[in-house]
Order: sequence, then C-alpha cells, then structure tokens
Amino acid sequence: MKLKQRDIALISFAATLLVILLWYFMMYQPKGDEIASKQLEKDSLQTQLDRARAAAARLPQLRLEVAQLEEEKQAFLQQLPETLQFGNFLQDLRQIVVDSGSTLTRISPVQGTQGNLPNGVVPMNVTMTLDTTFPGLLSVVSAIQSLQRFSTINSINLSVDQPSTTTNSNPSIDATLVITVYTFDVNKALQQNTPPPADGNAAPQGGNAS
Repeated sequence: MKLKQRDIALISFAATLLVILLWYFMMYQPKGDEIASKQLEKDSLQTQLDRARAAAARLPQLRLEVAQLEEEKQAFLQQLPETLQFGNFLQDLRQIVVDSGSTLTRISPVQGTQGNLPNGVVPMNVTMTLDTTFPGLLSVVSAIQSLQRFSTINSINLSVDQPSTTTNSNPSIDATLVITVYTFDVNKALQQNTPPPADGNAAPQGGNAS
C-alpha cells in the first residue's frame, strides 16, 4: 500500500515524538533527579560545614567559659567546710541554736549518698531537734539559710505544746529540722582524681603472656 505524503509526515512526527518521550523518561528525567539529589546532598554538606566553622569560631570563647566555670567551681569548693572538721561546723550549729534562745535536745549527723557531685564533695545529713518558740525557730532557720551556699533545709516538723494562759501568744514548740550540709574531703578528691594503677600481670602490647 502506497502511503500518502501526509501519512508519512504524521508517522515521522509520531516516531520523533516517541523518541523524544523515551529520551526524556529514560535519560533526561533520571539525570535530573540525580542532579537534584546531588544538589540536596551538597546543600546538606554545606550546612554541616557552616556549622562546623561556626563551632570552630566559638571554640576560644568556649574554652574561656570552661576555664571560668572551673575557677568558680574551685572557689565554691574552697568555701565548703572540711569533712574532717565537720565537728566544728556542728558546734557552729549549736551556737546558732543558743543565740536564738532555743534548746538543742538532739543533733544527729549521718553521711548522705547523693550522687552527681564534684569530686571530694561529701553530703552530710543532719537532724536537729529543738525546744523553741516560733521566733526562736525563725531565727535558727534564718541563720541556716545564710549558709545556703553549702546547706539546704530538707524538712521542718513541728509539734506545738498545749498553750496556757501565760504562753498563749508565744507557745513552746518541739521542732525537728533535717538539713543537708555539703562538705569537702581533700583525700577523697585526690583518690577520685588518681587513675587506677596499671595491671602488672597484663602482657605487654604485641607480646605473649607467659
């Protein structure tokens, strides 16, 4: 069958269009997707590089801040009462009670077990029982709070005596205070900062154990 010139032109156009479509979907589009993926990867790497450069630029400032924090930490530790001289601190607590006009009926220190503390810091839990009045108790609490850099009041339990006509405005109370005092043990700090000794029985690297 002899094709007309118009039919030949249509067939040629359809074949050309088919070739273009095949080239687009099989060659151009995958390459375009690959280029877009590479561009995204490049942008991600550039972002990471910018962050790394920013972190490197802040490194000197961070070192200064770390050094300042270390100085503040050492200054704080120097203000803590020494663990071995904790008896002197207990005497100070007794004097605080006396100055308030109260009577200390019992004081019981026990070493605490609080974690996440700097090397050498030892918490001591102290239970104090007082025969006092409300003004006397406020005086004791105020004096202890002035030591807030290294002590905290955990709880206060009160028991008010039956008021009488003569003491109605200022009744006698039994107060139990539980406080935590942070002390510093130099020997413990040195032990925690000392690396463990090497195992003398271990074979040298690259050798055989006998």
